[in-house]
Amino acid sequence: MRYAASLIGGPSTLATFVAVYALFGPTFPGIYDKDRGVYTLFYPGLSFAFPIPSQYTDCCNDGEAELPLEFPDGTTPVTCRVSVYDSAADNKVGVGSLLNKAIAPPLPVDSLYMEEVHVKLGEELWFTVGGQHIPFGASPQDVWTE
Repeated sequence: MRYAASLIGGPSTLATFVAVYALFGPTFPGIYDKDRGVYTLFYPGLSFAFPIPSQYTDCCNDGEAELPLEFPDGTTPVTCRVSVYDSAADNKVGVGSLLNKAIAPPLPVDSLYMEEVHVKLGEELWFTVGGQHIPFGASPQDVWTE
């Protein structure tokens, strides 16, 4: 996965908390869901979720996490979920809201970044140009290698 000219994650590069935080910056400290053991960083139109091992949950309690998040052993969590959404308030699309209206951004007709995607509700995405089938619930690693 790329953002502008920077590689965020893929088969040879892990999308770690430190790497994501370094690329996108500290716009908001994020939210730790102690029930699920997941720390989520939010950016306009994008969020990254990171699993926090049980032995390190104390690092995240009470919104006191020192960012970027690194554990006492020197490791940093790796992304378990990437969500892309339309963050415009008038579209009512975003984390925790109803997906009422999502529209494609204005791009040139021959843009290399856009292709037709078919959605089989509850099952998968099918990219028509490359022929990839991505099942819902696939890990970021599975998506990046596809």
